[in-house]
Amino acid sequence: MVALPAGILASGFSNALHRRRNSLRRQVGKALQDGFIDPQERSDLHSQGASMSLARDEVAEILEQEGGSARGGLLSALW
Repeated sequence: MVALPAGILASGFSNALHRRRNSLRRQVGKALQDGFIDPQERSDLHSQGASMSLARDEVAEILEQEGGSARGGLLSALW
């Protein structure tokens, strides 16, 4: 009997985490509209990730994935 509510809770947590990650990905996309992420934008994105309860490593990974693939690796030069 406990397994079903626990599964529902875990599913809800997983969905919320997925939504937060996608929200940060959208923010990274907006920051990349000019072709690169400057230090202030990177700091802001890390702050936004922290406010969404994302680990710093998760935020860094999203920045690398989105910035590296979206603009041919321009983000790496700023890392």
